[in-house]
Amino acid sequence: MLKLIRIITLTLWFIISILLILIISIFRPSNPDNLWMFAILIGKGSKIILGVEYEVDVNFNFVNDRPSVIIANHQNIFDIFMISYLEPRYTVSLGKKELLYIPLFGIFYYLTGNVLINRKNRTKAMSSMRKVRKTINEKKLNIIIMPEGTRNRGKGLLPFKKGAFFTAINSQVPIVPLCFSSWDNNINLNQLKSGIIKISSLPPISTRGLSNSDLTDLLKTTHEQMAQKLYNLDNNY
Repeated sequence: MLKLIRIITLTLWFIISILLILIISIFRPSNPDNLWMFAILIGKGSKIILGVEYEVDVNFNFVNDRPSVIIANHQNIFDIFMISYLEPRYTVSLGKKELLYIPLFGIFYYLTGNVLINRKNRTKAMSSMRKVRKTINEKKLNIIIMPEGTRNRGKGLLPFKKGAFFTAINSQVPIVPLCFSSWDNNINLNQLKSGIIKISSLPPISTRGLSNSDLTDLLKTTHEQMAQKLYNLDNNY
């Protein structure tokens, strides 16, 4: 019952936050501060509503110098709340084009300066990645990408898609891995205190001097480091 109440309350807060920021975004479209303001509202609000505690070991000093590509593991719909709780200023996200078709949220996502890509069409996806590079290099913005491409639903870190690494190499900016411990194993929304999520960043991985021929090795190394960090987080409660 408590879980249902929380989900309903969180949904209402989510809609209210979107509407408020959407009104602001109409007057200053694509301003990254729109998304930052939303992150503050939804990040702090969701933490209270869900009764979740975060143990944070994140060094965003490097990110604040921007730009960089921040990558995170993708578990479920609650990822947006964890990322929002942490999201540094001057940061946007990368999402699927299909998000545009979600009523209200789609136009909100677009107006807050995020980047949409068509993953089903390789040519259009590569064109979108060029747009991402422009966002990074010209606007000096960080971009958050979930390289698994789909939710792993607590089944471990899925294989990474190449887009985030291609973008980082071609923009010559560092990759900053961000790891969230398992939601399914550690959170019970039917309890007053739902549980603890551990959040940790890994040291930035430089791409300076790398080329596309280094992409596979970079992807493999990053995946191994994140998988090990996630294992450590989940086995040290």
